[in-house]
Amino acid sequence: MPDPTREPDSTAAPRSPGDLPPEDPSRGPDYHRALGYLYGQIDYERLAGVSSGYRFRLRRMRRLLRRLGLQHFLHHPGSPPEAPAENDGSAENDGSAENDGSAETDGSAETDGSAPTPDGLARIGRPDRFDAPQSNRTGTGREPPASPPATVSSPPRIPLVHIAGTKGKGSTAGMVAAMLTAAGRRTGLYTSPHLQHLEERFRVDGRLADEDEFVSLVEEVRAAANRLAAEGEGEASFFELTTAMALLHFHRRGCDAVVVEVGLGGRLDSTNVCAPSVSVITSIGLDHQHVLGDTVDEIAAEKAGIVKPNVPLVCGVRRHDDPHPRPPVDGHPAEVIAEIASRHGAPLFQIGVDFDLRATPHADWGSRLDVQTHTPPLKTIAGVELGTDGDHQAHNAAVAIAAVQLLWARHAAEPPARFADVLATLTCEARIERFLLPGNVVGIIDAAHNPDSIAALGDTIRRRFADRPAAIVFGTSRDKPAATMLRQLAPLADRLLLTRFRGNPRFVDPADLRDLAPDSIAEKIEVHDDPLAACRAAFGSRSAGGLVLVCGSFFLAAETRPWMRGLRVAIDRTRMGDAPLTDDAATLPRPGESA
Repeated sequence: MPDPTREPDSTAAPRSPGDLPPEDPSRGPDYHRALGYLYGQIDYERLAGVSSGYRFRLRRMRRLLRRLGLQHFLHHPGSPPEAPAENDGSAENDGSAENDGSAETDGSAETDGSAPTPDGLARIGRPDRFDAPQSNRTGTGREPPASPPATVSSPPRIPLVHIAGTKGKGSTAGMVAAMLTAAGRRTGLYTSPHLQHLEERFRVDGRLADEDEFVSLVEEVRAAANRLAAEGEGEASFFELTTAMALLHFHRRGCDAVVVEVGLGGRLDSTNVCAPSVSVITSIGLDHQHVLGDTVDEIAAEKAGIVKPNVPLVCGVRRHDDPHPRPPVDGHPAEVIAEIASRHGAPLFQIGVDFDLRATPHADWGSRLDVQTHTPPLKTIAGVELGTDGDHQAHNAAVAIAAVQLLWARHAAEPPARFADVLATLTCEARIERFLLPGNVVGIIDAAHNPDSIAALGDTIRRRFADRPAAIVFGTSRDKPAATMLRQLAPLADRLLLTRFRGNPRFVDPADLRDLAPDSIAEKIEVHDDPLAACRAAFGSRSAGGLVLVCGSFFLAAETRPWMRGLRVAIDRTRMGDAPLTDDAATLPRPGESA
């Protein structure tokens, strides 16, 4: 069932808790009741935000995790974190963001005392390894603090990687988790949004929670949240609940490593109560401006809100003066991030300064990656094979490798030899996901929903499929720059099929998309109210060797991916006989449940 966690705007009629996508007949009534409770909290968020000025609080998230016995996941600041950007908390996420997360106001930080260090792991954050001045290497023009911060974050009991970024954070999180799993760590991965089933958001070694586990998680988290509400903390938001469920699931399953993707922004996100061993910012671009700010510098400051004292930060944003090709931006987001890292005493490992990459594309798909490093404890690694395609995925892989190396170093351990080999078999759902369709037609599904992501998609299409006429199926949400994305896609399209998704009311009407498309492509445009009809028309128009590309929204990817997978599976069965099929689109390489 597609992810319905984005709400209509304040002018739309409220959706009742029971007004959900069609029930999955393979799931029982307890599962659907649990799902209905979670989705009901989305309605509460929207209505409360409109009518009462309700503010989400990080304090409530902390208290919820304590009630669940998950205090070992918490960061323990001695005082509230300094806000890196001017934001009075008035911008709230009503669920309209493409990558769902709760924008919260910064509540007072509470202190729990230090979490114990597990047996076999040295105390992390050793000064001889991580406290070298960073501003001299990053050239920000500012010196690091004269002395360490008065309060330094306690070492986390469980190694945890916290990942933010405008794009690439989901793929990077999957890569980090895959490498940790391959290294023998039982690894929990929390990402958002989901495509078909909500439990896709939290996986252990690539496996989803089963139905009974899901229901049990909802029941325990709901009971704790209700107790907090009765004590005056207010109703927990959807994203708070799913974050708590993920961490509870990882605790129950005995995970000894956790990877957490930020929902939206960073500073005020529900995940920002966690205690990381390593923080990561993958990229900065314009998206969610109504919540995060109108410039890349403001957005960078919000995402750098995940920075913690004495916790190394891997930054995948190139400096303004980096000679490496980078998207043109009006601002200095890398320098903003470096300044905030310096202010908090967080060691910074910057792409283009401390490490860099060279990727050689393979003739068919994927690439060979070399990661060159210049700053210990990072180590050069060569010949990494990538199963994902595109320069942006090579960038994500380099950032992920740096994060994993730092994680092992912080815990005074060496990563296993060739720990990155697993990336050769890793694919990412709805991230330039390739399908071989009948008639030698190639299908691509990509959840790209902002100009930076569309640009990365376009680069891959031009390099890989320049000789294949493309039918592009496009639909997007109302808060996205549709006109800009259509201008980017127009040169790629032999045929442009404009459509909508069905499972969420924030779609742009396809007729309105036609008005936004450039005149140069007007004669190639078709309008379809049904996304599957658009896909069938696109496929039917392709001769042998053609290309069908679906993009513009996670919602559209969720609703069309089963159709495209069905065609792909039929072809695979023809070639493989009755041999069982593996899910080659799983986020991690271990056998996982189908999406």
